[in-house]
Amino acid sequence: MKFSENLVRLFKRLIRWIYRSKYKLMLLTIIIFVILAVIAVAMFKYSSNPKFCKSCHVMEPYYKSWKKSSHKAIPCVDCHLEPGLINTFKGKWLAIKQIATVLTGTYGSKIYAKISDVSCLRSGCHSEKSLSGKIKSSRYNMLFNHDTHLSQMRHGIKLSCTSCHSQTIISSHINVTVSACFLCHFKREAEKTSTGSCSICHDTPDTSIIKGQYTIIHNDFLKNDIECMRCHVDVKSGSGNATKDKCYNCHNQPEKIDKFNDTEFIHINHVTAHKVDCGRCHNEIAHKFNTELAKTQHEMCSSCHIKTHFSQSLFYAGIGGKGVTGEPDPMHTFGISCSGCHTDRKLNDETHIAIKGQTFTSSALVCTSCHREKYTKFVSSFNSELTKMIEYIQVKTKTSASLQDIQTDQTTRKLIKECEFNLDYVKTVKGIHNPFYAIQLLKVCDKNLEGIPDLNDEEMKLQKPEGFLEYNCGICHSHLEVQMPPDKVKFKGKEMSHKDHAELDLNCSFCHKFGRHKEALIKDLKACSKCHENDFKD
Repeated sequence: MKFSENLVRLFKRLIRWIYRSKYKLMLLTIIIFVILAVIAVAMFKYSSNPKFCKSCHVMEPYYKSWKKSSHKAIPCVDCHLEPGLINTFKGKWLAIKQIATVLTGTYGSKIYAKISDVSCLRSGCHSEKSLSGKIKSSRYNMLFNHDTHLSQMRHGIKLSCTSCHSQTIISSHINVTVSACFLCHFKREAEKTSTGSCSICHDTPDTSIIKGQYTIIHNDFLKNDIECMRCHVDVKSGSGNATKDKCYNCHNQPEKIDKFNDTEFIHINHVTAHKVDCGRCHNEIAHKFNTELAKTQHEMCSSCHIKTHFSQSLFYAGIGGKGVTGEPDPMHTFGISCSGCHTDRKLNDETHIAIKGQTFTSSALVCTSCHREKYTKFVSSFNSELTKMIEYIQVKTKTSASLQDIQTDQTTRKLIKECEFNLDYVKTVKGIHNPFYAIQLLKVCDKNLEGIPDLNDEEMKLQKPEGFLEYNCGICHSHLEVQMPPDKVKFKGKEMSHKDHAELDLNCSFCHKFGRHKEALIKDLKACSKCHENDFKD
């Protein structure tokens, strides 16, 4: 006999027995109560299953997010309900109310649920001890300390786990929402708080960084207290401001909207009491690590100031001159923008600043903050020699242009025009923005003007500055404690001493021809064989 048939027979006998009993009303009541209790227990247990949450269509995306999260093995109720029987029953009562709203069609599509720190720190989950001390996030490569965020007030705000680990972002269930981190660490940047310091979240790179011909070591700058954002500019975007219109997404009572400017009240009731995500009220602040040269503010200012400082930008990048294939200044190569050097406030009176705005200038002292005291001498020496070179080319150009024999010579006149352009270019932009390029532009002028007929007699009255020598690196490097050239080098399998050649009063250009920065090429080896006979051959 089948089990179902036996069950039916048993049920019929139970009905007859109840019908014949004089306590049939009481028995019927007990049976109904037991059935309802079994159903309640079953529903109680089933409602703790994440699949129950999924049964409501508005919860479908949250369920899918949970299934992909690091908490996928943990039932929803373990996080969303605080530990303890009373809290469990409270949660079940809220769940019943939610079911009622679904059945009556009065539910909203914006689901909001909060998670208490007690749930996160319950036994078997995250212990406070395991969260102490600095850790490094493998996902975001940032340092973090739970103690300082959870145990202390941050700017008058009591943070919770979900202040950073958002529980309402569908695509990242209980993951760190870094936009919340950026909001706290950058929103009060103007207040000069320590939260904006890069070292709070980032380690100092311990490897040398090579770009082109140059090497940079971060510790050399940090030990001199050089701020990271002197080089790494444009690392954040967005204001992080909270606007009143966002209040209406949740509230429509005038008395609540009127509390908008009471910042302390707002944060206590939203962040501390109800774990509301910062992004519900604040606009986002984005943060990125920028290693490239930042765009200058031309795009912002160009509506009024057309091409202001445009030439300086080109010159800094090693372009714009005539007759020279230039190269960027070393600082341009490393991505240091205008604001990296222009740090001195031109005005200090706040009243004047409010009216006129603020301009930032630079000086030799700014150089020494990164490059030490030797750069003070370098800037002075370079500017002095460059001034002599400019004056020399000015006289030479003016003399060349006045010669009657070349008035109709278009080729010569073109060379003079190019020289005038380069001269004006170097004077306008200030050669210190790219010293090597400035010297190269003036040198090409000198070379072009040397070929003009009848100029040599006039030129003899001028004393040519040292900067026009073929080997003129000493203008810069003599004050930079850079040994150039190295005393001994390997050449053609043999050890060659620069010192021995210098003692013979041989000019560097006797053996070398010079191109771009750090490019010293060997001339025809026949020049060497004049002294060394058979030691060097092509």
